Amino acid sequence: MKRLIFLIAPLLFSLTACAHSTDGHTAVTSAPTASKSSAMTYAVPASCTQTSILATISPLIKGATVINSRWEPAAGTELADFLDNGGIACSYGNAQAEIGTTIKWVSDADLLFTKREVDWARVKYAKVVIPGKDVTAAYFLFKPVGPTQEFQIWALNILIGGTWIQINTSYLHDLEGATSLIDAAINSALIK
Repeated sequence: MKRLIFLIAPLLFSLTACAHSTDGHTAVTSAPTASKSSAMTYAVPASCTQTSILATISPLIKGATVINSRWEPAAGTELADFLDNGGIACSYGNAQAEIGTTIKWVSDADLLFTKREVDWARVKYAKVVIPGKDVTAAYFLFKPVGPTQEFQIWALNILIGGTWIQINTSYLHDLEGATSLIDAAINSALIK
């Protein structure tokens, strides 16, 4: 039972409060930033199936699919920041094995990311550099299961080209092992 809880906890952490359908949202172009990434144009993917996430995690998670979730975000939560501002939240993985990832995308036109930075610092997120990516800012938190931590938490918030991307996983244990997932999340928002 503890293993089951260990695997599902990060998804629950990011899924807190679930009834907005993620399909059917239209892309919202993000406001460019002053960094090099401003030359790139990013948008919220139109749906959870129109990303490269599933193709990226399928070799790692047997039986991975898009997990249909009905989101009901509580007011004031990060999930509400995404869904109430034209973003989407998507879960991918193997629901029976309770392993996977939840990724959210939203335009940061209202500075939603910046408004959360104080909260992240308070709960000990580390400001990190994403190698090879010209991100405006990134914050990472990893808390393994332990005597005082019942569930693993792996969370990464990225601001790139005016788009806030949040990644939560139940199968990663460090930032270095997330390169392909980070690339897929960013590339899924890149307008080519």
